[in-house]
Amino acid sequence: MADPADARSAMHRSCGATPYAPAPVASSHASAPAVASTIEGQSNDTELTERFENALYKTARAWRRAVDQRLKCIGMGIGRVSWMTIAAAARSRSPMSQSALADMLLVTDASMVRMIDCLANAGLVMRERSTSDRRVKRIVMTEAGHRIYSELKNEAAAAREQLLAPIGWEELARLTACLEQLQSRLGP
Repeated sequence: MADPADARSAMHRSCGATPYAPAPVASSHASAPAVASTIEGQSNDTELTERFENALYKTARAWRRAVDQRLKCIGMGIGRVSWMTIAAAARSRSPMSQSALADMLLVTDASMVRMIDCLANAGLVMRERSTSDRRVKRIVMTEAGHRIYSELKNEAAAAREQLLAPIGWEELARLTACLEQLQSRLGP
């Protein structure tokens, strides 16, 4: 059984990852007056929808960056695409193909092949041929991969708790319902 620390070290060597200092996380409380004026009707619909789109994009990006920084700060040194790939593969009910993982994570097939190479070299995943189509490679988590995922999950939960601490549960429930409604309109 491979030690997760050994697997991380092997991944750093094979993927060329280098640790770096975390960037400070900026607060978004400065936009509260803009929200109040919009609610009072002083902003047109186009401006509001553009602000929403911009806020959604920037928040998703900042969220991933904050989790990425936290993982690097605790010494995991696993980059964004690596931890997202590990999480997607671990959460899948059955082994996913490389192309399905690439589609899910919005990266090219070539980028996903390189990422899977790094993760496989680190002993976190392995490729297995599909029984229905020999051209398709399915990604299977190893024991070491599952251990790393467990660590990732714990750290991601701690990051979520820290990032969401200033938001009340009622507001979080309302925001979550709104985003889920939008997601259902957009599809998977």
